[in-house]
Amino acid sequence: MTSANAAFWTPVLYLIGIGLLFTAYVRWNRAKQLVAVEHAHTDGYFPPHTARTQYNELAEMYSPEDPNGLKLLMTALMKRALTDVQRVFHIREEKPPLQQLVNKGTVGEDLLEKLVTAEQELEGEINEVMEEAEMYKAGWGKTIFQEASQIVQMQAQREAQLTAQQQAQQNAERAAATANVGSADEQKSVSGSPTETDAERSQRIANELMAEEEEEKRRAAKTGKAGTAGKGSKTKRKTK
Repeated sequence: MTSANAAFWTPVLYLIGIGLLFTAYVRWNRAKQLVAVEHAHTDGYFPPHTARTQYNELAEMYSPEDPNGLKLLMTALMKRALTDVQRVFHIREEKPPLQQLVNKGTVGEDLLEKLVTAEQELEGEINEVMEEAEMYKAGWGKTIFQEASQIVQMQAQREAQLTAQQQAQQNAERAAATANVGSADEQKSVSGSPTETDAERSQRIANELMAEEEEEKRRAAKTGKAGTAGKGSKTKRKTK
């Protein structure tokens, strides 16, 4: 029985080990490919697509058949679509003026070529996102970028409102500071600048008191001398 069990479990364990090694190799190779793709985009017009990398990593870890996994994957795919929409808007804003600068010879054609390449890659990225969205939910592939565009526009509006509020607050603070300075100037013009500070006034009063005290001492000394002289003259008269 022991030899029979060993003969049975040995190939089973061997196959399990081979399967684990193969799975580890597949994941390692997949991660290596993702890193290579991101490095390839490093020298491009846009920075690495972090949202796409995160989505691919989650797709390797979770299954859409699991409700929690499906929720995570759909959320990550929406973030990926948001980045794509932002890049579409960015290309629409920068491509026309960049073409004009290239035509004038202000900048080289390298930057424009990078932008055109990024635009072509973005088209493939958008198609891939639409296919992934359709796989998770029927019809979502046709609406995912509409939803992403609305979210991006709402974010831009909130940022614009926040900037306007901050600017209004700064203007109000500057106006209040200007009003305070103006009122202070008016008070100075009405009351006039003081001719004597508190320290100077205290010193002046102290000097006056000292002068009065010295004067009283002089007067007392003179009075004492006069009295002594009068007594001496009377004594001389009596002696005669």
